[in-house]
Amino acid sequence: MDRYHRTPARTAGVAFLGTFALVVLIALTLGACQSTSRTDSAITRSEFAGKGLGFTLPTSAHEIFYLFHTGGRNDTVFYLRFDIDPKNLDSAVHDLLAANDRNYDRKAGFVRLPLRDAHLIHPRESLQPVTWWQPASVQRGYYVGGATSDNVRIVVDQDRSRVFFFQNQ
Repeated sequence: MDRYHRTPARTAGVAFLGTFALVVLIALTLGACQSTSRTDSAITRSEFAGKGLGFTLPTSAHEIFYLFHTGGRNDTVFYLRFDIDPKNLDSAVHDLLAANDRNYDRKAGFVRLPLRDAHLIHPRESLQPVTWWQPASVQRGYYVGGATSDNVRIVVDQDRSRVFFFQNQ
């Protein structure tokens, strides 16, 4: 028999090994895909808009900081902090939640709670330092989170007219 002769068993074995190698390659590629975009000094609203992160901030938003990290399959975190005109504070929170529902084609249902009931998030060690992310420093404000999931969390600082927004996908 010719050593290059194809038999059904040999063909199936080669196909299996080829498929297995492709699956391993895809898994390694997806697991290794990491990307981080961040600012460690305040940027303007127009600079933020130019980042293409899918969020439109209110006109009065300023002192904007963000950290966007994708670490492979289903590991995406987004931290956003901005100051805003006090009269726009509550509407900015409402608009963030509405945009989140639109972006993910859902109606998540969010609840407003006192700060003492807040589930605060801290950026993981590998993303440190994130000196501008300090929702635990809020003395007077409120917390907004998902009624059915924790993928969005917002802490509102009413004294500084500041919004801390966290999203995890």
